Amino acid sequence: MSLVGGLVTLLFGFHSVVTGVWFWVVVGIGIGSLRGGDVIGVKTKDTRHKIQDTKKEHFYSLNICFLFLVSCVLLVHTSLWTSSRIAMERAEQWFAEGDLVNAIAAYDHAIERFPYDRYMLVQATETSLMGLENTDDRESQETLHALIDEYLLKLDRLGGHRDGMVHLLSAWQEALRGDGNATDWHLLQAAMHQPNIITNYRIAIHCYKLLDRPDEVQQTRQSLRTILPPEIWDEDSEKGRILRKEHPWVEELSESASS
Repeated sequence: MSLVGGLVTLLFGFHSVVTGVWFWVVVGIGIGSLRGGDVIGVKTKDTRHKIQDTKKEHFYSLNICFLFLVSCVLLVHTSLWTSSRIAMERAEQWFAEGDLVNAIAAYDHAIERFPYDRYMLVQATETSLMGLENTDDRESQETLHALIDEYLLKLDRLGGHRDGMVHLLSAWQEALRGDGNATDWHLLQAAMHQPNIITNYRIAIHCYKLLDRPDEVQQTRQSLRTILPPEIWDEDSEKGRILRKEHPWVEELSESASS
């Protein structure tokens, strides 16, 4: 029950080294407690009791073997996840330094190691899209488009074809291709899957900029302003200052509103 509770908790949180250590400690305690001394080792002259004890020994032995196999599988799973996370940390460091080439390569390596992390897939796709914006080389563009298509396909499967981020990132890609109709369709699908999400508006604004559609840019900015907390516009509010510091893109909305 402890393992089940821990796994349910991780559905609403995140995995870390601490939770991993705790998991394996509980698994070890569980395996060690299966082979109790007094219950199995009771000696009796009654043949029927001996048969029952033998059956219990077989039952506990099977349980130990089962947990051992499960633990081996989980150990491999955890090792791959940890390796991919290390690669992702390198990718984020390179991205922060502006080295998009190494960042894209590191994200690709991380996804090859563990392709079941949604956050990693989203970050890799966004980084590849940024790299696509900053290259004029035809061959590099084709390679990046292929990577983005692969990431989006994995992300779509992982989300059961109901993840709005797939459509948002697809809209970004279509905007880079210059396909306005496909961009509008994906933005509409994203809004249907996850309405009133700030990310929807921000990526939509970026897509309209790429497509050189200033009217839609201004209209989407106004819509975004309506869902933000009013404190964010109050320069004398401490909460507003904290929000603007954590989200510097808000300044662009303030400038567009005043212009």
